[in-house]
Amino acid sequence: MTVQSSLAAREMMPPPAPVDLRPEIVSGAVVGAAGGLKLRFARDEDANAIIELIAAVWSEYPGKTLVAGADMPELLRPASTYGACDGRFWVMEAHGRIVGTVALQPSAEAGVLELQKLYVARDMRRNGLGGFLCHLVEREARKRGARAIELWSDIKLLDAHRRYEQLGYVRGEALKTYNDTSGTVRYYYRKSLDPEVLDDAGDPPPPSDRWQAMPRDSDRRGSFLANGIMERLSFIEHPASVGENYLQHLRHAAGFALSMIGGGLAVAVHAVLPFLFKKTGSGIITDLHTRMVTGRRQLTVKRSTAQPAARSRGKRVSAA
Repeated sequence: MTVQSSLAAREMMPPPAPVDLRPEIVSGAVVGAAGGLKLRFARDEDANAIIELIAAVWSEYPGKTLVAGADMPELLRPASTYGACDGRFWVMEAHGRIVGTVALQPSAEAGVLELQKLYVARDMRRNGLGGFLCHLVEREARKRGARAIELWSDIKLLDAHRRYEQLGYVRGEALKTYNDTSGTVRYYYRKSLDPEVLDDAGDPPPPSDRWQAMPRDSDRRGSFLANGIMERLSFIEHPASVGENYLQHLRHAAGFALSMIGGGLAVAVHAVLPFLFKKTGSGIITDLHTRMVTGRRQLTVKRSTAQPAARSRGKRVSAA
């Protein structure tokens, strides 16, 4: 097994070319938006939010701590840093909150790009967003004529490894160690970009999940193909806002609907035959109020008390 060691916490390649100022990659430029969601290029002003997201992901794994200034100084000015090395840094927002990131930069090997900074908020996972962001990098790589994409992934991030392998990335024997706060060790992954038949818009066939929409090459403003597919994100946004995944929300909402229908029928029968179902309707209303209003209010209070701690944790990281 090959082992490489890096004394630097993170390394960014020196700029191989002047910053590309084409309109579609201006800092903060929107690539696509629908249903309260927005895919755009990062701004330097996003630093705190990006650091908070990555710190939250790292905190899920024992021994993982992010001190941005030492471990990933590129995060302090993401747009400027990646723009200077002819890279890209995208963020996905849900109603103004950054819930996903991904970046790329040219590799030291000619014709190869490196995928970096793939992070997805916990409440937005298992719906294809990670695969979509990987596909976004692959699309940019093909636009540049790259023959392969490589990446280094922390050996602790097992979920990420499964995602990469499902998407066709192959793990090599090389390991890289970092002199960072967490003493990070990373696996090497690589995916060859074989020639594909492109569609009429110049894109390779999209992945077979809900995130099929990709920006057109021909559209300088980066609007989405099949923009309606992005709207499917709303299928998970609201459930996540109440602490549920899509199937949990479907089950609970369907239960509410059946209770309301049953209550309505009971009240209708009671109207005609007042000696029947005397308290059924009111009982169902009381139960629904408890489940839908009181319970939801308690959940909101619980979330609101948890958010300040998360924000303060992000601020401490960003100040490092």
